[in-house]
Amino acid sequence: MSQECIPGSAFPTWRSILNGVDLRSKLPDHSINSAYSGRDYILQNYKNSKPSDDTLLKRAQSLEALEKCIQNRYGSHFHVNLFGSTAYGLDTNITDLDICIVDASNLKGGKHSSYSYYSSTPSPYNINNLANCLREGGFQVTKVIADANTPIIKAYLPSNSIPLDINVNCLSGTHNTTFLYHHGRLSRIFLPLAFFIKTWSKDRSLSSSDRRSNVTSYTLVLLLLIYLVQIGAVEDLLARKYGDGYGWVDQDLKIDPGARQGGASCQIWRQRYSTGRADGVSEVREVDMVEALRGFFGFLEAWEPTVSREMMSLRLGGKARRTKPGSKTYMVVEDPFVTDRVS
Repeated sequence: MSQECIPGSAFPTWRSILNGVDLRSKLPDHSINSAYSGRDYILQNYKNSKPSDDTLLKRAQSLEALEKCIQNRYGSHFHVNLFGSTAYGLDTNITDLDICIVDASNLKGGKHSSYSYYSSTPSPYNINNLANCLREGGFQVTKVIADANTPIIKAYLPSNSIPLDINVNCLSGTHNTTFLYHHGRLSRIFLPLAFFIKTWSKDRSLSSSDRRSNVTSYTLVLLLLIYLVQIGAVEDLLARKYGDGYGWVDQDLKIDPGARQGGASCQIWRQRYSTGRADGVSEVREVDMVEALRGFFGFLEAWEPTVSREMMSLRLGGKARRTKPGSKTYMVVEDPFVTDRVS
C-alpha cells in the first residue's frame, strides 16, 4: 500500500504515520517455555515500548486540531508533519511530538524570502504570530523560542496535554527522519538495538534529546547505523542516493557525485523517496543481535582515543577529521545530507 504524502513532497502525512503498521506489533511475544536470551530481552524491551491506543488517539486529536488551526488561518498549503523518533519508530507513551509545519508552496525549506520570523507579517513564518494563532485555536503555549537557529514553539492541547515542539518549514529533520524510517524497515535489528541503546544511555544520563548532555539520542542512533553499515548488517542507503528503489533522487541541488571521496560540502533541498526495491540491492549479512551490541560498544571504545580530533561520517564510511577539533561536544557525527553540519 502506498503511503499518503503531503502534496508535492515525499513527506508522509501524520495520519499515515499514526495509522500505519508499527513494526513493534509484528514482534512475537517471548515463550515462557524457552530460555530468556539477550536477544529476547532486546526485542521484548522494544515491543513493550509501543505507545498505547489511548496515547495514539490523543496524538491524533492534537494533530488534527493543530492542522485545522493552521490551515484556517494561513491556508491549505500548510501541513502538519511528524518527524523524529515518533515518525521512525523509537517513541514511547511519554515522547514529545516533534512537528514541522510544512509549506507545500516552498518545499526547499527554510524561511520564505518574503517573510521574516520577526516581522509583523501575518504568516506562520512569524513565530510570534503563529503562537497567537495557536492560543486562539485553544492551545496552551508554554514557550516561544524565537532566537534559536530553528525557532520553535512549545505547546499542548489542554484536553490531553500531549507536548508539541513546533517549527515552521525547517525540513532537515523531515529528510533525516525519512532516511532512518527506511533503514528501520530494511533491517530486523536496527530499531530494536537503537531503542536499547537510547534507553540505556538516557537511564544513565549520558544522552538526551537536546544538547543538555554530551551526546544526543539522535547522534547515538546515527552512530549505530554507521557501525551496522560497516559490518554489513544494514544496507547503506546513502550510497544509493542516485538510484531508484530505497535510494534518494535529488530534484534540485544535487550532491556532488564525488562527495564520498572528496568530502565536498552539499545541501539537499528536495528529495523524492520511493518505496519500490531497486535491482542490485547489496547483500546484507545476518548478524547476532547481542554480538552486534557488543561490537557497537567496541566501536565506540576504539574511537575514544581520537574522539576530540575525529568525527564519524556515514558518507565517508567511518572516521574523518573534525572541522573544528577540540570543540566542547564530545561525540560529533556528520549530518547525512548537509555535510557542513554535525549532530
